[in-house]
Amino acid sequence: MKKYLYILTILVVSVSCKKNSSTPNSWILGRWELASTSGGFTYKALPRGNGNIYQFYGNNTYKKYTASQLTAQGSYRVTNLSEPNFYIIYFDRDTIGEQLAYQNGLLSLGSSAADGPVWSYQRISY
Repeated sequence: MKKYLYILTILVVSVSCKKNSSTPNSWILGRWELASTSGGFTYKALPRGNGNIYQFYGNNTYKKYTASQLTAQGSYRVTNLSEPNFYIIYFDRDTIGEQLAYQNGLLSLGSSAADGPVWSYQRISY
């Protein structure tokens, strides 16, 4: 009897552990250009072509450009929060992470808590 329970347990565990073939959070992939900054009582829209870009790749790597100059690159991971379209993104070996929201085609990084800064990016290519 123990033998059958053991086999049944192994079978259930192996069936429930299926591999996800699609990239989770594939919505983040592509090139995103800074469209606006906000925080406190300030809001600033930026023109297209400003050169402040995040490039997210499917292998969980990224490149960050400031004024068209590569300023950072490495790995990232995204975890879901309890609310739809709200996440935490961790760059490289960061253990704290930044709030990440994806709504209405905009990718927003930063913290809106206590009027903290938020950087909103618009996708420019996939």
